[in-house]
Amino acid sequence: MLLENWFATPIYYNETNNFDNLQKEIEDCYSKLKLSKNSYWGKQNHSLSDPTFEENIINKYNLKILKNEIINHTTAYTQCFSQTNFDVDIAECWITNTAPKEHTVVHSHGYYDISGSYYFKTNSNDGSIYFLNPNIASMTSLFLKQYDHVEYPPTMGKIILFPSWLYHGVRSNDTDSDRISVSFNIKLKEKINA
Repeated sequence: MLLENWFATPIYYNETNNFDNLQKEIEDCYSKLKLSKNSYWGKQNHSLSDPTFEENIINKYNLKILKNEIINHTTAYTQCFSQTNFDVDIAECWITNTAPKEHTVVHSHGYYDISGSYYFKTNSNDGSIYFLNPNIASMTSLFLKQYDHVEYPPTMGKIILFPSWLYHGVRSNDTDSDRISVSFNIKLKEKINA
């Protein structure tokens, strides 16, 4: 019997390569930030380094190690399912702090190509990221209904990448410590061989 999987949604979840130096670079940046909430999201939502998403912490704080990690993992991610080589533009980058009892509501990242997060501080029990099945029609099927979402627990030092249009959220942080992650949006441009 042949089973073909069509319209799969690739999610990349991997260890970073330069953990100690990356953690130090982000720690130095984090110590300079003043986080705040987006008032429209409610009191139980997370805090951000820039709720307007106009500031890119990679550029503002010259985070070279973080930038290289994101580019290298994005290249590995795209090469899993495409022969095309891309220039990677990290268009937006911010830090998210999810305190106890806070969460992130379901959302997507709009018109970017790839979005992702790096888990800077976590105890791995402070709220999993979950992705909703983009094939809404499959939810009417009795035998496919169990595939309405997939979850990934946060693991310190791991990076997760996904298509920006994929709806996702983060479960409530039901622990006594903050979960801190670095999130970003990427635009790809096909490299032209000269």
